[in-house]
Amino acid sequence: MIKLLEQLKRHEGFRRAAYHDSLGYLTIGYGRMIDVRRQGGISEDEAAVLLANDIARVDKALGSWL
Repeated sequence: MIKLLEQLKRHEGFRRAAYHDSLGYLTIGYGRMIDVRRQGGISEDEAAVLLANDIARVDKALGSWL
């Protein structure tokens, strides 16, 4: 599984912001399609992980101000 993961990362490359893939569909990260024209997007669980990461990042940044 780890070998597959590394191959996919190498093949897809990482993009921090949304971009249009070779077929013109909105994509992010390691080739994750988010274009609604192709039923792309994220699940509620994935959104919760992103929210938790955002909260942790802000909490850490604010901690240095306290």
